[in-house]
Amino acid sequence: MKRAILIALFAALPCAAQAPARNAQVDAIVNGIQAASLEARIRKLVSFHTRHTLSRTDSETRGIGAARRWIRAELENCSRAAGGRLQVAFDSYTQPPDRRIPRAVEIVNVVATLPGTQPQSASRTYVVSGHYDSRAADVMDAESAAPGANDDASGVAVAMELACVMAFHRFDATLIFLAVAGEEQGLLGSTHFAEQAKKKGVDIAGMITNDIVGSRCGFSPTDCLLSSTASRRSSARSRARAAKPTRPRTSSHAISRMPASATCRVSSSS
Repeated sequence: MKRAILIALFAALPCAAQAPARNAQVDAIVNGIQAASLEARIRKLVSFHTRHTLSRTDSETRGIGAARRWIRAELENCSRAAGGRLQVAFDSYTQPPDRRIPRAVEIVNVVATLPGTQPQSASRTYVVSGHYDSRAADVMDAESAAPGANDDASGVAVAMELACVMAFHRFDATLIFLAVAGEEQGLLGSTHFAEQAKKKGVDIAGMITNDIVGSRCGFSPTDCLLSSTASRRSSARSRARAAKPTRPRTSSHAISRMPASATCRVSSSS
């Protein structure tokens, strides 16, 4: 009886919460994202052997120096393709010795800025970032292989791909695409960027950082093992519950979480 009443109630509600009309610009941006491009950039970042903050900077094929120069060159190529709209630069400072920094070292962020086109909104800024440094198991080991494909070449590839695709579009506010260094040594590059933005009075209205994009597990193989074990146990419990006869129930909490599309489907079928 209660179920019939609930169905009748939803049938009487208008589908006012329908999904908004699709945005042509968003569709164009999403369609411009290429999986092959993301993979190629991740593989290139991995090829530098290690991108540890304390690794070498005098090579063109190995270490963090080569990585940051490649990131900048890629973004500059994207800027040229889009008519020079991306403003690409290094943002650097000298980090004095610290807990994970045994000697003074230059920390270099790669910044690609897409200026806003509406005078009233151009001072409002949104930031998309990923960190391009990597580490081995020993956070102070600057020599061993540290490919960092997931942590965080994946996030840098996302930020770069967005920069390269979105550079062909106009936006009211200013967008900054950021590849930061020193994350594994204590959030150094991002902290510097934030401090400088505050000093300059930059109006950062929002930010999204991409770290370990698409990973199914946590930070170590143990996390993956625990996740897999928990998943198997959960599946076993689900199978056990499915074997028992149950009476269908509808709760107010379930209704409150029901998506608008589901509500509309109930309405149209009543």
